[in-house]
Amino acid sequence: MALEHRSRRTLLASGLAAVTASTAGCLGEFSSSRNEGSIRCPRRSRVGNPPRIRLRGFEPRTSVTVECTATDTAGHEYTGSWSLRPDENGVATLSNAELTANTPKRTWYGSNRGRRLAKQSGVTMVLHRLSFESLFGSSPNFLMGEQNSVTLSLQARSGLFGPSTPRISQSRVLTDPEISRRSVEANGLVGCLYEPPTPGPHPGVLTLHGASASIPHRLSEMLATHGYTTFAVQYFDAPGLPGSLERIPLEYFDMAIRWLTNRPGVLDSGVGLLGISRGVEAALLTAIEHDGPVAVVGYSGGGVVRHGVAGVPPRAYISRPAWTRNGSRIAKPNAIRTVFDAIENHSRDRCHAESLPDAIRSRVPARVLEQVLVPVEQINGPVLLFAGGDDQQWPSTAVSALTVDRLRRNDHSFPFGLRTYCNSGHIFGVPYADYTGAPTNDANGGGPRANARAAADSWPTVLDYLDYRFQ
Repeated sequence: MALEHRSRRTLLASGLAAVTASTAGCLGEFSSSRNEGSIRCPRRSRVGNPPRIRLRGFEPRTSVTVECTATDTAGHEYTGSWSLRPDENGVATLSNAELTANTPKRTWYGSNRGRRLAKQSGVTMVLHRLSFESLFGSSPNFLMGEQNSVTLSLQARSGLFGPSTPRISQSRVLTDPEISRRSVEANGLVGCLYEPPTPGPHPGVLTLHGASASIPHRLSEMLATHGYTTFAVQYFDAPGLPGSLERIPLEYFDMAIRWLTNRPGVLDSGVGLLGISRGVEAALLTAIEHDGPVAVVGYSGGGVVRHGVAGVPPRAYISRPAWTRNGSRIAKPNAIRTVFDAIENHSRDRCHAESLPDAIRSRVPARVLEQVLVPVEQINGPVLLFAGGDDQQWPSTAVSALTVDRLRRNDHSFPFGLRTYCNSGHIFGVPYADYTGAPTNDANGGGPRANARAAADSWPTVLDYLDYRFQ
């Protein structure tokens, strides 16, 4: 089974181009040319998919420079240029270029299949590779704010001072404005449903917030833009639900999956679960009980069961359980306390996650650790986790590493792994968002540049792991 962009995403990209073509009266591609060479690309492409920029008709084996500019919501103009060498037919694509600018410091711990699936071309997040020339030190991050899309301006030039093609444009779409969004209060469930504007049937994804009870609206809209009917589930701090992260019945998430996959236009052959912080715990605990195919993606969390949390926003851990199954707690308080004392007190490298499981195991009896580890090897699908090495909220790298270690010890048959962003904190995920302020305060960690780079770098991998499950 080849680990690459799948036909479902290819069809979605073609559909987006076709919709544009039908409204613009063309084939959905620009072509600007002079006496030698042309540059082509679709009018629109989704953020997270390659922009499919292609050169044709240039002198074979010569140097051609592709130049790109884009203006962010703050009014800053970002630029980039890359040298390509057309083949014997005079053809080259931007994916042939080595785009390494702004690559975050990161490590991988997981299976080789998981690593191959997570290995993205640098061109996929092309806006992330552009730079802003500032007279005041380091350049800020490219910001989209609440914009749905941003325009790339492109041209190609032969040689260092040769002729250039006229500029062409491509709209990079982060969230499709035609997504349907509505509140859900049905069958005891609370949340928001996001449906793609394209015809179904679509695969379904649940997004699960963390202890702050903040529904990930933007991330859910991004998933819907890529063809996933997305149910952002609220599981406490709403009428009819618990007031905080305390005694949440896991059956609630089972019911949410059934409600989503039973909807018209939603595939019932599998489901994706995307969790944030403590929502990762919920996603993994739900996935082990799910009968069908499933894919789990987690930001800043893992499969180590912890106590409940009082208050919204979260104030303190409490002795009462966060989760129950059949009315019973998932793990005993003493075991949770022992394991997290070891996690939080031992000397650890927060960037190189592979060293953490053995260090923790040396301090905790196996029978005690077993009580709090989610049996993730039972998950019928891939597992992808992200963590920030500077996470000040809680030890996300360690709990994620223990999860991956369990998958590795049990020879999990699907791709799995943990991508640790060494300088990032607890909050990252949405590309081109503003990560100043609360995302980088003392409680969350990281810095604006590190968190923004982690968000941009992680997004294509999220799509590839989900797409692997729903090909």
